[in-house]
Order: sequence, then structure tokens, then C-alpha cells
Amino acid sequence: YKDELGEWHTPRLNARYRADVEKQYAYFSLPWFWRKDFFDGRFHWRDREPKGLGWWYRQEFRRERIKEAMRTMDKKVEEYRINNRRVKRYSWFEQAVVDLAGSEVASDFLRQKRELSKI
Repeated sequence: YKDELGEWHTPRLNARYRADVEKQYAYFSLPWFWRKDFFDGRFHWRDREPKGLGWWYRQEFRRERIKEAMRTMDKKVEEYRINNRRVKRYSWFEQAVVDLAGSEVASDFLRQKRELSKI
């Protein structure tokens, strides 16, 4: 143990003898007030306040995000289809038109091809 001056000493009771004394206290239903949490009390491990976000918080936030995404689902699906159509390569017919007429003239009649953005 550490004394008031901060110097270390050997314990007054060794651990085996201390455990025996603690068992005798428990046998006679006496409180062992040398326990570190004696004055604070003990909590059941499920009664304690969770540290940080628990699964129930994440579940609620996830439900809210899903609801918000479902509101805008039609718009997102339409954007996805348009973008995927733009990213697709030209068909053989469109490529033949580009080769025959040139890219400047054919751009008025063909869809605008867009490169796939790399995230």
C-alpha cells in the first residue's frame, strides 16, 4: 500500500489472510466497508448507463434515414437510370454514326456520353 508521503510498503495483511477475514465478515452478515465501491453501491451490469451509442439508438437513426430515403426513392431511381444510361458505351449503331458523321455533327442526334466518375 502507499502511505501519506507516497512511499510504498508491504501490505499489513497478505491477500490470503485478508480473504479469510472477508469471508468471516460475510458469514456473520457484516458489511466489508474496505471494498472500493462500498459507499457508491453496486449496480447490476444491465442497470448501468450505456457508454456511447447503443444499438437501440442506431436502430432509431437508421429507421429515420430509411424513411427519408423512401420519400425520395422515385427521384433517386430516375437519376440512377439516367446516369447509368449516360455511362453506357455507344451501341454499334451509335458508334457507326459517330464514325461516319464525326463526333461534332453526331452529338446533336446522339445521347451525351459521360465518363464514369471515380470516387
